Amino acid sequence: MPNAPTLQEVLQQVFDENSARLRAIEPGEVVSWDRSEQFATIQPLVRDRAGEARAQIHKVPVIQPTAYHDVQVGETGLLLVCDRDPSKWWRDGTESDPETAATHSVSNSIFIPGLRSSGDARTIPADTAVLEKPKAGGEVHLGVQGATRFVVHDALTTTLNAFLTALNTWGTTAHADWATAAGAFSAVTTTITNLKNADYISSSVKVED
Repeated sequence: MPNAPTLQEVLQQVFDENSARLRAIEPGEVVSWDRSEQFATIQPLVRDRAGEARAQIHKVPVIQPTAYHDVQVGETGLLLVCDRDPSKWWRDGTESDPETAATHSVSNSIFIPGLRSSGDARTIPADTAVLEKPKAGGEVHLGVQGATRFVVHDALTTTLNAFLTALNTWGTTAHADWATAAGAFSAVTTTITNLKNADYISSSVKVED
């Protein structure tokens, strides 16, 4: 007959079983994104101790510190489980009691996008901050969400300065004979033509003061 477990062994088993159920922080992936409500469905990316895939977690609030973007399906990040139920605070932003008695429940998760595996890491040039479009054809808005003015490339400023210089030259020579003035005017029209044919305005970055 096997020996009965000691009290210490029983307590250790209970502790281990409770620890296995405890969730705190782990990587996750966006399965769906509710843009209007700012909720995501998240798939935890680390299996449980039995090697089974974890269930998806629905209606997870998403944290986007400072800059925010349209979260994409398949985007990975950090899934955090709150100690207590933050549902009421999420709705009205005020100090409040938890709506349920659940502690460390995956239903009380929040998500921070941006955590990547080493195989999906981005190469960032030295001394550079990068704002990445969420997908091809997307836009980066600076200042406010509804920014409408396109960001102008440096080449446009250079071209406009050349235009003003040529215009000034034409104006100051207007008193001379036509052959001299026509030469300067030709430089102006050539600059305008080049400006019309060039792609100097960003098609994906908009700014609003």
